[in-house]
Amino acid sequence: MNIVLAWLLGVALIGTLSLCLGIYLAKHSEPCEQVLKFQSARASIRAVHRVQGDDGNWNSDAYMRGLFNGLELALATLENRDPEYRDKPPRGYREDYTIPMDMVNWPMDSVDPKA
Repeated sequence: MNIVLAWLLGVALIGTLSLCLGIYLAKHSEPCEQVLKFQSARASIRAVHRVQGDDGNWNSDAYMRGLFNGLELALATLENRDPEYRDKPPRGYREDYTIPMDMVNWPMDSVDPKA
């Protein structure tokens, strides 16, 4: 009977130590390579998302707004949240109210090159 009791105590002690070691390693071990790759990819997408979200980028035309919304979807998926899409700006796209460069009357156009 004492042998069985000693054996059970040994098994319980080994189990407890294994559990404690597992918890310690889970908290203090280095992240695995896949986690590091995921974090790097998320940081890259976040950086591009930030630049694309600047005024003058996302609101220049419909394509650029779609690019921003696609990046927002990718980032929201990685961060496990709902995406926050941007609608067409109330003032319209920048291309709607900027003058195309070929319509600008430059002062040099009126200068006679032969003079």
